[in-house]
Amino acid sequence: MSQTKNVVIGVLIVLLILAIIVIVLSWNNEQENNESFSDDLDDEEEMVDVGDVVLATLTMEEAQQIAMASEECSMTGVLSDNYTYNGSSKTWWVDLDRIPELANDGCNPACVIWEATSTAEVNWRCTGLITE
Repeated sequence: MSQTKNVVIGVLIVLLILAIIVIVLSWNNEQENNESFSDDLDDEEEMVDVGDVVLATLTMEEAQQIAMASEECSMTGVLSDNYTYNGSSKTWWVDLDRIPELANDGCNPACVIWEATSTAEVNWRCTGLITE
């Protein structure tokens, strides 16, 4: 009886190890699939700078139009050519160029465009360091 019990426990341990291996391999395969770009994407729909490869439902051009229509973003600075998409938060981020008199406040603002609401707001990205 004791020998049968040991065999059953051994088989269960082997099955558990195999299940863990299958889970790890399938997870790695899923990660590799998420990291591949489709050759059919337009340049403006490719996700850049954040490592996410989730298709944006809002194109860069649409995000730019929303940002330009935002009074908050327009009053803070001029939209730069640096657009970044964050697939985790489903937002487009556009750096704002500021007039030199305001550029030394330790902040590096960006206009953040939310896909879900098609709205924009300023994220100040302040370091707390004030340069003179």
